[in-house]
Amino acid sequence: MCNFYFFILLLHTLITQSVVINIYKILSNQYVLHVILFTLWQSILSTFFSIIIAIPVGIAIFEKKNKFSLFLIDFSYILQVIPALVIVFGIIAVFGNNGMINSVLELIGLEQYSFQLYGLSGILIAHIYFNLPLATRFVYQGLSNIPNNYISQSQVLGLRFLDNFKLIYWPFIVSELPKAAILIFVMCFTSFAIILTLGGGPKATTIGVAIYQFLMFNFDFGSATILGIIQVIVCSLAIYILNRKKTIVKEYSTKRIYKTKQKLSFIKSFLIYCILFIFGLFIFLPILAVIIDGCNANFFKSLSQSGLWLSLMNSLIIGISSTILSFSISIPIIFSLANFKYHNKYKMGYLLLNTFPTLIMAIPSIIIAACLFINLYQYTNIFLTMFLVIIVNAIIMTPFIINFLSEPIYLTQLEVTKLCQTLGISGWRKLLLIDWLSLREVISKVISFCIIFSFGDLSVIIFFGSQDFKTLPLYLYELLGSYDIRSAGNISLFYLSSCVLIYIFIKFIFSGKLCFKSKT
Repeated sequence: MCNFYFFILLLHTLITQSVVINIYKILSNQYVLHVILFTLWQSILSTFFSIIIAIPVGIAIFEKKNKFSLFLIDFSYILQVIPALVIVFGIIAVFGNNGMINSVLELIGLEQYSFQLYGLSGILIAHIYFNLPLATRFVYQGLSNIPNNYISQSQVLGLRFLDNFKLIYWPFIVSELPKAAILIFVMCFTSFAIILTLGGGPKATTIGVAIYQFLMFNFDFGSATILGIIQVIVCSLAIYILNRKKTIVKEYSTKRIYKTKQKLSFIKSFLIYCILFIFGLFIFLPILAVIIDGCNANFFKSLSQSGLWLSLMNSLIIGISSTILSFSISIPIIFSLANFKYHNKYKMGYLLLNTFPTLIMAIPSIIIAACLFINLYQYTNIFLTMFLVIIVNAIIMTPFIINFLSEPIYLTQLEVTKLCQTLGISGWRKLLLIDWLSLREVISKVISFCIIFSFGDLSVIIFFGSQDFKTLPLYLYELLGSYDIRSAGNISLFYLSSCVLIYIFIKFIFSGKLCFKSKT
């Protein structure tokens, strides 16, 4: 119901604002046109390079299944929940004007080839950093669907690598690429924190940042509304295509996973190790830079600032409250979907419940925050601000919770419903004794993701934050904006450590030691 009211509010804001503005005049504005075209261009480039680089990396991991390569796949999951601003600081420390790469080039006398980070190049590097591991997982998943007999036959026939790639690898890789490309495109198209910090000026401004600038500095609600409508339309179209592709992606899901051990030539092994080494270096260097730059003499001085701890407390309250509220909205929807699907009835109700989260998912967080700002900017105070940030984060996370948990909960219902009916277990007893114990591992991952996401989201708080109310990402953003790099390094390390501790703490709580157990 909460999602429904927010969706109506968004539609009301977009419609009422669009009625009183001159759409043609705004769209003919050169700056607005440049923003729209640049947003599309950087999203296409980021998606293209992420996919192209992911193909050899995914093949290398698939060909050389060892602890290091599989660790790279596992570590890529962690990257999805590390706050963008922390990674941005690490990228600045590696690729920035005074970063590691430029320092090495200067040391060997090649300073004329020094790297310029800010602008399109910095945006592409940051987007590739975040999305390359995601694309690699899709490529690896496609290759893992290859049946054993395909590989055995290729070995018997003595196929060369290019023939092997064309006849066997490519059909399974390409089955996963549309889904990967659409997801990456949407994330790059709606990117906010990365563009805000690495854009470097008007030439590298995207729709999300332009909406923020129009609202906060120009109070131009008309231009912001038009850009918001364009962003929602593009994201809705992309997600519609993504849902249409789901049936194609799952075609190979029942096939046997490739387990045959291949003999690799020395040259092939060397190339694979080089690819894995470069990929690992690209992934780990920014994280290592955050740790190294954060460990300096200024660290404890930065931690002694009272504003930091107040920001941390605000972030924790927002993260925990948003997660609780989001689960309160999502769990009834998920169990209703599972029951509708299990009993194969109420098809219209199933369709509505299944479609609505997708509609919310198509609306970027920057648009939700902007609509609230347009309606409520005259009435904001500290308490209302925190409440709004909690509500918006909860709404944003609801589709992700539903997408992550719907299938596991449905499969659990499929396995245990008849048995529970036979034993007379229902209601809270079934929830605690059966459902909870079966699902606690996946639920712990989702809770970790939700808390850290709300803990580190900048796109909502930047509209409503003030000197009296800050969160940790806003605190770090202001340090980066004032070029206080030493303090920003300290806070980035503190920020990263906080996220790791949250993840470990939640994993400990859900490890089974604190779980309900049957007394029988």
